[in-house]
Amino acid sequence: MSDLNLSAYYYGFEGTGVRPIDEILEAVARAGNSYHHTEDWGGPAWGGGLSEAAKIQQAANKAAEAFKDLQDKAKYY
Repeated sequence: MSDLNLSAYYYGFEGTGVRPIDEILEAVARAGNSYHHTEDWGGPAWGGGLSEAAKIQQAANKAAEAFKDLQDKAKYY
């Protein structure tokens, strides 16, 4: 069982079982819990810190870094 929250306000995601991908889904779900409109995801975060869009990007960057070495080995791209 995952320790990640993949449930947003109106929707939820099913975990993939791949942690870096599930962390992206969690970032999107948290943004969906925080704001009803995606247009607000890029604005200032409640209490300061990164915007929701920046958190999603950060999760994607982290996942990309984890998969860079595998990409060449698997000849995926």
